[in-house]
Amino acid sequence: MNTLRRWGCAAFTALVAAALFCACAHTPPAEETADTGYTPIRSELLFSARYFDEVETLSVVLRSGDALDYEKVPRALFDQFLSAEDKDAFYRDHLQGKFGEKKVEF
Repeated sequence: MNTLRRWGCAAFTALVAAALFCACAHTPPAEETADTGYTPIRSELLFSARYFDEVETLSVVLRSGDALDYEKVPRALFDQFLSAEDKDAFYRDHLQGKFGEKKVEF
C-alpha cells in the first residue's frame, strides 16, 4: 500500500508541476519591460530589442546571450521589425549585416 501511495503522490506532484510549467510557458510577454525599455521578442533567435531615437540605434539581445547594437537604423524599419510575423527572418533579411554592428559587452 505504501508503494501505491508513493506512486500516487509522485504522479500528483508531476501533474501539478506540468500544469505550472504550461501556465508559465504560455503567459504572453509584456509589451515593454518598464525597467529596461526592451521589448520582449518571442522567436528562436531573438530575446528582446530596443530602439534609441536620439542616436538611431537598434539594440538587440539574442537568445545566445549576445547583445548587439545596429547604428543608423531608421525608426520605420524598427517598427516594421516589431510588427513582422517572422521576426527571425526579418532580422536576417533586413538588419543583420546591413548596418554598422557592434557587440555590446557587459
